[in-house]
Amino acid sequence: MSTGTEVSFQEQMKSAEEAFENKNFEETIEILNKARKNLPEETPDTEVERIHYTLGFCFNELDKPTEANPHLKKALRLAEKNEHEQGQARAFEQLGTAAYRKNDHRSAMAYFRAALAVYRKIEDKAGLARTLRDLGSLQSDLAQDGEAETNFTEAKNLFKELDDIEGQMACITNVGLLHYRQGGPQASVKVYEKSFEEDEINHYLLLNNAGFLKLVVHEYPAAREFLSKAEADLKERGAMDDNAALLYLNLAIVEALEGSFEDALTHLDEARKYFDEYPDGRAVELILCANQNEVKSDGFEPFLVVEDAHKDGVIALNRAAVLARQNPDQIDEAIALAEEGIAVDRSMAYPYYGLGWLYMRKGDAQKATTNFKRAAGLDTQNEAIKKALQTVNPYIEQKVGRNEPCPCGSGKKFKKCHGKA
Repeated sequence: MSTGTEVSFQEQMKSAEEAFENKNFEETIEILNKARKNLPEETPDTEVERIHYTLGFCFNELDKPTEANPHLKKALRLAEKNEHEQGQARAFEQLGTAAYRKNDHRSAMAYFRAALAVYRKIEDKAGLARTLRDLGSLQSDLAQDGEAETNFTEAKNLFKELDDIEGQMACITNVGLLHYRQGGPQASVKVYEKSFEEDEINHYLLLNNAGFLKLVVHEYPAAREFLSKAEADLKERGAMDDNAALLYLNLAIVEALEGSFEDALTHLDEARKYFDEYPDGRAVELILCANQNEVKSDGFEPFLVVEDAHKDGVIALNRAAVLARQNPDQIDEAIALAEEGIAVDRSMAYPYYGLGWLYMRKGDAQKATTNFKRAAGLDTQNEAIKKALQTVNPYIEQKVGRNEPCPCGSGKKFKKCHGKA
């Protein structure tokens, strides 16, 4: 006959499993910690091992590797004691993840290799694929590109055998990043094109990546082709995620650069809807600029590349640039929009940079200088911003006293002329 403690323990374990399946990792930890207090004396080691492994896994998912470590080491000791090879492999795998997240690359490498050895022995394809992927990511961080690509490729093939599209796409994307690092956007695009042909995964995430890469090298028709296919796939899947927002953002920028301004504004509205649902997604975004004149005369890029910007700011600055490019009479509306973008992202350079170009279109060089100068102060290594500041005010960095004549020859004091910003 079961005791009340045993019943309580079993109920708690069932609740923990449900929370874990729903990826409620904090709740899982809370339930398992309570369950450990009700642990029956005759609980087998395999159950105790599972509890500690699950706790370690949950802490890793919550990016708390320090808390994960003791549980994973306890799980590993029990798995080794009972010669439970599956338990050993998964503990090694998660210990590698914990070490990786703590930037302990040496330990992470050792744990991942230990996990691989056991997964190969027991022929666990899923575990092997995951660990090869993670080892590839670690090797990529360490600039061991050849080894990384080999492991990503093996992992991709295993994920393919398992019909795991998400796993395959992660590996393809990582190989694309390796080739980007080695040969730039065009080299990376070749990875995607080869994958579309050989792996036949025409998924919007991969198509969007390829479209983005074509966009940054100014191959707009090719970019639009990839992005249009991505949009069709997105709609067919009925997907909702932050990648959809990036797709519509990229599509809007291509359309604006090709002069399809109304389509661009429509797709910016689509991007905003997805960003509102997923505001915290980390990504590389493009900020379109109203610098079409300077693109032709001075070789500026028509956009600025930013990382992890505030999504409301991204939409505001892009919409402002589209309006300004569409009709010069909309410049004041565009400036007001850009100022809304500054209000939500004052710590980053891009809104000031975008606003600077809008003031250039208005013919207000002084306010353009002020905004470019703020942008340069926030991103001191950005050559595009430095170039913009020098273009609008070539005297800004000259060693001239404020009361001395401005070197531009206007006859005004420097502080009243090009030193006014």
